[in-house]
Amino acid sequence: MSILSIVNLLAQVLGGLALFLLGMKSMGDGLNKAAGEKMKRVLAFCTGNRFSGLLAGTGVTCLTQSSSVTTVIVVGFINAGLISLTQAIGLIFGANIGKTVTVQIVAFNVSWIALPAIALGFALTFISWRKLRGWGDGILGFGLIFFGMAVMSAQMKELSTTEEFRALFSLFDCAPVAGTIPFVPLLGAIVVGTVATMVVQSSAATTAIVIVLGMNGVIGLETCLALTMGSNVGTTITAQLASITANRVAKQAALAHTLFNLIGVAIFIIAFYIPAGSGKSLFIVCVEWISPAGDLPRQIANGHTFFNIATALILLPFVAALAWICEKVLPVSEKIKYQYLEPRLLDTPSLALDQVVFTLRKMITKANKLVKLCINDIFIPIDVSDELITKMQRREEKVDGYQSEIMSYLTEVMNRDMVALDSMRVPPLIHCTNDAERVGDSAENISDLAQRMRSLGKTFSPEATEELKKVSALIEAQILGLIAVFEKPALFNPDENAYYESQIRAIAAEMERTHTQRMAQGKCSVDAGIIFLEFSAQTIAISRHISNIYNRVQRIL
Repeated sequence: MSILSIVNLLAQVLGGLALFLLGMKSMGDGLNKAAGEKMKRVLAFCTGNRFSGLLAGTGVTCLTQSSSVTTVIVVGFINAGLISLTQAIGLIFGANIGKTVTVQIVAFNVSWIALPAIALGFALTFISWRKLRGWGDGILGFGLIFFGMAVMSAQMKELSTTEEFRALFSLFDCAPVAGTIPFVPLLGAIVVGTVATMVVQSSAATTAIVIVLGMNGVIGLETCLALTMGSNVGTTITAQLASITANRVAKQAALAHTLFNLIGVAIFIIAFYIPAGSGKSLFIVCVEWISPAGDLPRQIANGHTFFNIATALILLPFVAALAWICEKVLPVSEKIKYQYLEPRLLDTPSLALDQVVFTLRKMITKANKLVKLCINDIFIPIDVSDELITKMQRREEKVDGYQSEIMSYLTEVMNRDMVALDSMRVPPLIHCTNDAERVGDSAENISDLAQRMRSLGKTFSPEATEELKKVSALIEAQILGLIAVFEKPALFNPDENAYYESQIRAIAAEMERTHTQRMAQGKCSVDAGIIFLEFSAQTIAISRHISNIYNRVQRIL
């Protein structure tokens, strides 16, 4: 066969691989549209112990059709402070089991279903109902997977007849020699599987190629299993890349994912050299025992599944020990910084919006501290020292920064495909964020009033000071009530919020009346009186913005 013919066949194999990967993506995206959103919420909250975490990780990976996607989500959860390292390890164990489902599907020789599935899936993608459209994408992807497999298999069959092609794979042929698997080719096959998976970013795609090579007699069962072991190590590169910009705990989780597979490979290398009768190793005997005789694709798929389930069961009792190793290898040298508006959660809008709510609560807490500083420490004592003004400016900038970050994050969320319930949460979140920022603006205005008062050389009378303290206490109580509802929605009580707002308005009106009297009696200058009245307007504005947020709380939580 000429060089040109070989190159042409390789190009067609790569085309088949591209169809396979496209099918994987389409099926994963489709299933995610149909049910993935709920499953990912399960992933975040079913982490009470290592067993529930393993089941949750398995279930979600079965839907997303990618352990890489699941582990990247897990990295995002850790970086946002949603789960701990030990909880993440349980999820990662489950992800490694869940990814074997795709390989099991691929091992069935049902290429006849490829074109009908593509036709049906394509037709369903035109339906407006989001969930049914998701199933359409999933069925279309399912068809493309088998179509890609058929293309690869047909071209690989021709390539397998060439001496050059067979000679290439003989370099890491793991066929037993005198009853023993050669060690160097075994390591070579594992490395090849690792590198190939790093390139295509999918252990399922690598294993599919291995199945095709095995079906065409290019490599034997031992080599196939060694290559799939390497593919399990290679798939961890995605989590490692995702953790580069994450915090230290997320990096520890990515390391745990890598260690899981490396330990599994070490265990099964040993299993390759434990004799189990008939001149075969323990690993091979186990695979043949759970697989139909002579069905190499099924043996490869079952070997892949057996590797991941056995490794998970062996290591599950040692989750705490694995976490301890990761913490020692990558120690936390400083306070962990969580990124609550975590970009890796954007593809799960409901969780992303939950993070916005959490960040909004932090923003309101910061705004409350700013209000207390401006009223109690700056305005009432008329203390406009450089230290306090600088402190006020830093806090106000922090509140503004939260607004900018939340609005940018919400813009990204809105670009995602959301269910109706999530779409309804976005507008009130935008309004609440703007109201929280305006609370900060009003607080800053109050500090400006203190500076004007200082320039006049005036201070407040004891009566006015008591009135100011009373309204300050009411504002703080109203804001703390709002924060409490964010932390525990069952505390929602609109009557209580309305009470605070009405009391603040009533005291503000009383303050205006009594202060006007003091001005008429000459106890207060006109300029100072105007400032006092402006302060009253600012307190009403703060209370109104807090009430606006309170009235939207149930829609955003």
